[in-house]
Amino acid sequence: MSNIIKYLLRNYFPFIPFIVVAVYFVTAPWFTMFTLTCERLEINQGICTVRQSILAITVKEFPLQTLQQAESKSTSSARSSSSWVVLQTSTGSIELPKNIHGSRSATNLAIEVNTFINHPEQKTLRVSQNESASGFVWGMFFLFTGVFALWVFLQYQSWQV
Repeated sequence: MSNIIKYLLRNYFPFIPFIVVAVYFVTAPWFTMFTLTCERLEINQGICTVRQSILAITVKEFPLQTLQQAESKSTSSARSSSSWVVLQTSTGSIELPKNIHGSRSATNLAIEVNTFINHPEQKTLRVSQNESASGFVWGMFFLFTGVFALWVFLQYQSWQV
């Protein structure tokens, strides 16, 4: 291992976890976003697509006529809670990503999907969840905490000289 890496690890190792956690919080929400799109071509004909992440990877595509209902689900424990939407189709169920927060709760998403199912005059449905803003805020918190701790450490080092 080079001397520079040894020096950095020896002197700055306590601050590396703050930077790693900051990077995680900034990037992870981009990979948990999802979009559900349903297009009704005729009364009982159409297609629904679930895409996940900023890369818009198609997770599942299914005929609209198989979509029966949407349910909100949740679990909670002493340490955490999760909520998500499950789409019930005639061929099985499809879980949308967990941990729906913010202005669009799992219950609201389920209601929106069920309203689309029950109103055949509605031609399109597009619901999405994007948690990148909250991830960015948490990421910046950890980044600034790590940078501040590093600054204090460097100030302390300069006082020792």
